Amino acid sequence: PPPSGPAAPPCCPPPPPGPGLAPARRSLPICRARAALLGQLRGLHSAVLIGETGSGKTTQIPQYLYEAGIGRQGVIAVTQPRRVAAISLATRVSDEKRTELGKLVGYTVRFDDLTSDETKIKFLTDGMLLREAIGDPLLRKYSVVILDEAHERTIHTDVLFGVVKAAQKKRKELGKLPLKVCLAGMAARGGDGVWPLCSE
Repeated sequence: PPPSGPAAPPCCPPPPPGPGLAPARRSLPICRARAALLGQLRGLHSAVLIGETGSGKTTQIPQYLYEAGIGRQGVIAVTQPRRVAAISLATRVSDEKRTELGKLVGYTVRFDDLTSDETKIKFLTDGMLLREAIGDPLLRKYSVVILDEAHERTIHTDVLFGVVKAAQKKRKELGKLPLKVCLAGMAARGGDGVWPLCSE
């Protein structure tokens, strides 16, 4: 039987995730750093996020930003090197938000776009965001772009970083909606559950 005594308060605020997912979400290492992460991200236009595989950075950070109202003026984009990852991560986050996939949370991969006008958290491949940038170099629909798995250093990711930073700079010059840019990846050596951020 579980030990007696008051339950620890949840570290992740409402809206609650779907049935059976709440304990798993609260148990992720990144949950303990939620307040500190949000405090740092509010004051940064560019950031580097370091976390081990399984820390929850890919699924939780977009939700933390959305729940805190950071980036709600546009879409929060999370890029992935592989289409399978983009689809599975979008499905997971949609389940945690208890929403139909393609509404609040969606994905865009080659030959498959499951998004809508309601979509605020969007997972997509590096290549698809590059295609969008060809038609819209300012990436106007996005308020936050998270380049995940940046440590893999694919050609698409490296090129995309330059494209996104150029969009960020131009939007600032034009007085447009600011664009936050985050590089997310693993450190060369194991971490201890701390996700330092530094301005780019």
